[in-house]
Amino acid sequence: MTCKLARTADNRAFPIGSQIPRVAQVVKKRKKQKNPRSARREAAAHPPESRAAEAITIMWSLCMLATTVALLVMWIGKWVGQAIPPADDLPHLIHVLPGLLLFTASVTGMLSMALTWPTYKLRRTRPPLAVSLYAVGIGLTPWLLIVVSRWLER
Repeated sequence: MTCKLARTADNRAFPIGSQIPRVAQVVKKRKKQKNPRSARREAAAHPPESRAAEAITIMWSLCMLATTVALLVMWIGKWVGQAIPPADDLPHLIHVLPGLLLFTASVTGMLSMALTWPTYKLRRTRPPLAVSLYAVGIGLTPWLLIVVSRWLER
């Protein structure tokens, strides 16, 4: 019969359960090996996507992000631009920036709406419904802002 030994901080060996302080006992645990069945189940639950599906999904999410950031910076630029009086000869960049960012948001918003359908068709696992609704909503927002601003200018 073999006796298991514990090591103290200064690397002295003692039988486990002897009269040494609990803090000094270091017992090595075995690494728990993964069950091969659970690893196969995990792989089957999430099938790999094709490279085209991954590329479309990344482009789709980047278009959503670009549209969101452009709209946020546009609103910030409008608020800051209202606080700064315009110059007589040339407009400040802060007064030109919101229009440029609205154009950028409308282009990237159109792309995010256009890439929603291929993302659904190419992927094996569909993206969440909330993300798809967000893509369509954020894609329509710049166009609604353009229509409303033109309507209010009349």
